[in-house]
Amino acid sequence: MEKKLKILVLEDMPEDAELLQRVLRKSDLNTEIIVVDNKTSFIKSLSEFSPDIILSDHSLPTLNSVEALKITEEIKRDIPFILVTASVSEEFAVNMLKEGADDYILKSNLTRLPSSIEHVIKRYNGHKEQEKAKRELADAHERLMFHLENSPLGYIEWDNTIHVKSMSKRAEDIFGYTQAEFMENHRTGFTLIHEDDLAESHRVGQELIDGSVKSNIAQHRCYTKEGKMIWCEWQNSAIKDNDGNVTTIMSLVQDITERKKSERETLRLVENLQLKNKDLRQFSYMVSHNLRTPIAKILGLSQLFDSKSINTELNKKLMDNIVSETINLDNVVKDINTVVTVRDSGNLQKEHVLFKTDVDLVALVLENEIAQSKAKITTDFSAAEGINTVKSYLYSMIYNLLSNAVKYRRADEPLAIDIKTSLEKDFICFSIKDNGSGIELDKYADKLFGLYKRFHGEEIPGKGIGLNLVKAQAESLGGRVEVESKINSGSTFKIFLPN
Repeated sequence: MEKKLKILVLEDMPEDAELLQRVLRKSDLNTEIIVVDNKTSFIKSLSEFSPDIILSDHSLPTLNSVEALKITEEIKRDIPFILVTASVSEEFAVNMLKEGADDYILKSNLTRLPSSIEHVIKRYNGHKEQEKAKRELADAHERLMFHLENSPLGYIEWDNTIHVKSMSKRAEDIFGYTQAEFMENHRTGFTLIHEDDLAESHRVGQELIDGSVKSNIAQHRCYTKEGKMIWCEWQNSAIKDNDGNVTTIMSLVQDITERKKSERETLRLVENLQLKNKDLRQFSYMVSHNLRTPIAKILGLSQLFDSKSINTELNKKLMDNIVSETINLDNVVKDINTVVTVRDSGNLQKEHVLFKTDVDLVALVLENEIAQSKAKITTDFSAAEGINTVKSYLYSMIYNLLSNAVKYRRADEPLAIDIKTSLEKDFICFSIKDNGSGIELDKYADKLFGLYKRFHGEEIPGKGIGLNLVKAQAESLGGRVEVESKINSGSTFKIFLPN
């Protein structure tokens, strides 16, 4: 059933009120009408009757149309108001419309009243729908901003030149800039990006701006206001105008620094697991080769032993050889134990160690060898004076590399050793460079860090275990070893350790 249109008529002349009602009854409008003729009844009806529209004469004994309109706006702001009067000046009618009346009808032309009511109600309902839509949009925006402000995601709205239009409080917290600071300095979003990721960031932004993609996701290193580097994940969407031109880019940004650290740790654990598997294969080789050799000799010698004539010269010689091979076997077992212990050292205590302190200590231990070689050693630790690491491992790596530099020097060239540190992304690089005999990497690169691998003559003492230990210790600390070498030009060993 169609809802009745509730009309409040303010009229003190009964015959005019009756005429007005007769016109409305003849129309197609489904109405419910109340007529009042004084201020008190008018105010009461506004509250109790709750009219959908008001038709008001101009001049009544207790109030006029101007006062009625003001009362309506004060009590019921959203009720259409039509002035219905015998005669008013055009100027007065215009003023009433300016004050808020929706239309005016002369009593001499009441036939226009139904259409005027329909038009005013339609316009009013349209306005109500617009206002409702605006409120709902404002409420939705408020709810959205509430969720954005209370989520780990920051929200930034850019124009098509990647200048900030607005940013959420969470985005301000992530980068340390307020929206005002960002806009005042005319910063673009690219000023946040780490220089090594800038080219990729420009590519991601350009494909949004030129419309080749509607949205994309990217991970970049960024800088905060304080200069701290953080990892951020960006979820970007492009908004176009009616002509298809991108006008706005909306970004949700999240600080994923801790996630990246976790990913790096997971990757390190996987790499360590792969190394341990590789070590198991190498361990199997050592057991089958390095242990079998002395054991086979011991077994062979024992079979030659003459138990009936114990004190013969042959038996004495056999016993000496058996003892020698037993010592060799014991040394092999000790070497294997050293390598396995290094590989299984993930929980060793770390501490802050100064590179100069450990280099000076190793130089003191190798004092005689360094003096005999007449080596000139230069150091530069200005880039990184120390590191948080396992002290015994750092000492061992420095000892093995420095002793090798001294041991494998050239006879025709004064030995020069350069030791320094540098910063390489997330690592501190400790390097030892010499001008010694060098290594033929084209031939030995894949064997360089193997156990019991030697690349120089037997006249130089050594077991071929030092470089294996250096590599094992560096990798157990989450680092790596790199080498550059050329025959008769020297070698440079670089140890990269996590900073």
